[in-house]
Amino acid sequence: QELKPLEVSSTGWKPMSLATGAQQPLPSGFLPPDAVQRKVKAALNKMTPEKFDKISNDILTIAEQSKHESDGRTLRQIIQLTFEKACDEAHWASMYAKFCSLMLAKMSKDIKDENVKDKNGNPVVGGPLFRKYLLNRCQEEFERGWEINLPDQPEGQTEAAAMLSDEYYIAAGAKRRGLGLIQFIGELFKLGMLTGRIMHECVLKLLNFEGLPDETAIESLSKLLRTIGEAMDSDEKGQAAMNHYFERIDKILSMDGLPSRMRFMLMDVVDLRRTNWRSKETNKGPKTIQEIHTEAMAAKAAQELERQRSHQRGSRPNVGRGDSRTFSGHMG
Repeated sequence: QELKPLEVSSTGWKPMSLATGAQQPLPSGFLPPDAVQRKVKAALNKMTPEKFDKISNDILTIAEQSKHESDGRTLRQIIQLTFEKACDEAHWASMYAKFCSLMLAKMSKDIKDENVKDKNGNPVVGGPLFRKYLLNRCQEEFERGWEINLPDQPEGQTEAAAMLSDEYYIAAGAKRRGLGLIQFIGELFKLGMLTGRIMHECVLKLLNFEGLPDETAIESLSKLLRTIGEAMDSDEKGQAAMNHYFERIDKILSMDGLPSRMRFMLMDVVDLRRTNWRSKETNKGPKTIQEIHTEAMAAKAAQELERQRSHQRGSRPNVGRGDSRTFSGHMG
């Protein structure tokens, strides 16, 4: 029997990406989603305090093509990439939060999403749209949470070998991103992008449990309070909320059977608040090369001053007034 070639039906299924591409070609100079992904990822990888302004402007230029979109697709993609980067690299969370604050301030009102409406039924545009995208992303991930499910070390296997397993890598990655999210949320709050009410809800969610707490919640709580504590304590309303949180922490610390690791994490936070949130960790975070050099020079100068003081103390005659009088008497 002769085989006939398949006929292409005009109503047949087509992949959405291909169909959309064929029906709605991108305007000249516009980047398709895969190019946006590649360029923004590369830019975020290069972002440092020194290059912050230039790279921020480069990414904002890409975001401007959402002016010609009805669904804010490019802007959503940029927010997603920034969010993932911030969660994966907690050390740089303050810089990525600063970038989000800059995007919010510079977001064009011509950018809209017809699928996101305000209470009057109008499309949300510009800064409010950016804020809504970002807050929704933070809320989704925070509510999803993260769990520490580090695998048990197999019998006969070294600890180093166990840490190289796929299971350990996946669990450790989830923990890193979970704590990175907490840090990022805290940094956004410090820049005024998240309200005190949202922070209050986050803290209460972590404190709301029965029986002994979960280690994930306690570690997240400790990270969040370390990040936002000083800012929360800076006004009367925030301080009242903090007092409430620490009353709850005191009750947790008095629980029988509380694992030592959780106890020490909470005690560290209590001590940190007692010292007005000042610690060696306070000034850690992204720094310019000039700031690093300045700090190194200051540390070196302090060490030299201490060395000179020690030398002076060591070279003084070990005599008191009584010894001096006795010595004078012998001379007489």
